[in-house]
Amino acid sequence: IDQWYAMLAAERGVTPAQYRNDVIWPMLALRKLAGLQAEAKVTEEDMLQAFERDYGPRVKARMIVVNGNVRQAGQVWEKCKAEPERCEHFAAEFSADPATRSLGGAVPPIRKHGGMPQLEDAAFKLKEGEISQIIEVADQHYILKCEGRTEQVITDPKEVWDELYAQVTEEKTQL
Repeated sequence: IDQWYAMLAAERGVTPAQYRNDVIWPMLALRKLAGLQAEAKVTEEDMLQAFERDYGPRVKARMIVVNGNVRQAGQVWEKCKAEPERCEHFAAEFSADPATRSLGGAVPPIRKHGGMPQLEDAAFKLKEGEISQIIEVADQHYILKCEGRTEQVITDPKEVWDELYAQVTEEKTQL
């Protein structure tokens, strides 16, 4: 716990007293007041989705984000399809996402049930080296290039069931 407090002080300038007063006590008070802990019902489906999200295989990919209309996205997509080996270059040149543009479109491995179902579905349909179709989410267009899959280290949910149950319960409580 001392390391946690040291990290909070170094990274966020928060003292242990501030953390207790501003984060811990309000959270506990809200739980007590609302009685949410007792209401959080965790189903087996919730658990299996959380297992797949946290421990399942992931897709290693590069991503290009195109703001604007589908015609602009189509032009970038055509370039990627014609020269998939230059996808990193095209991401650095055309992507509207500054965080991934500087990395040539590299993104953390995409997991299932991570919060962007359209991207996840498209990513998991790709084979290594393939370029996705244009994926429209809200007013942005995404192009993915699959660079492989991660290995699933834990394959039996029972190995992590208790800690996963506590995590899912906490997530449902927060909602």
